Amino acid sequence: MKKAWKLLAIKYLIVIFLGCVAHSLNLLIGDIMKLSWLAIELTITELSYNQTVRIDENISIFKSKNVP
Repeated sequence: MKKAWKLLAIKYLIVIFLGCVAHSLNLLIGDIMKLSWLAIELTITELSYNQTVRIDENISIFKSKNVP
């Protein structure tokens, strides 16, 4: 694929050939997510977020039922 990009770059000097940026980002993020410390941090963050959402929902329900 890189050879094709080089051939196209020679033929079309104005065009910049970067390859598949989306695929590269997907691979990078996949590698980052494999790091165990990051997985633990994300799990803790998810749990904290979910707990906060539940508390906010409970407060909203309480306020809606107790407003005169």
